[in-house]
Amino acid sequence: PPPRRSAPTILTPHGGEFGRMFASDGSKIEQTAAAARENGCTIVHKGADTVIAHPDGRVTVSAAAPSWLATAGTGDVLAGLIASRIAAGGTIEGAVWLHARAAALAGPALIADTLIDAVPAAVRECL
Repeated sequence: PPPRRSAPTILTPHGGEFGRMFASDGSKIEQTAAAARENGCTIVHKGADTVIAHPDGRVTVSAAAPSWLATAGTGDVLAGLIASRIAAGGTIEGAVWLHARAAALAGPALIADTLIDAVPAAVRECL
């Protein structure tokens, strides 16, 4: 059984990290859903096709991530966006969208700091 926790756990691995953490077969969606269910956590399996799997079986795929998000530090920005969106009553899916949209606005030469700078413009697009 999954460990008992007093708060939700959200993991944000990229493909290499996911492969080292979880042993499973099937498609990326099937692997992520199984790992989330078996470990009682939400998993945001990052990539061009980010898979968000919740322990209750819900799965969402976000195909909006530009390839230049595969840059050091951008996963930390995503983790911060997820935490802030949840604290504000938002969703993980919304945070993943904001992350991808901010990256698109920042452009292909981004670093984590410029990604952070583009987040307010992505938020304004939602208003």
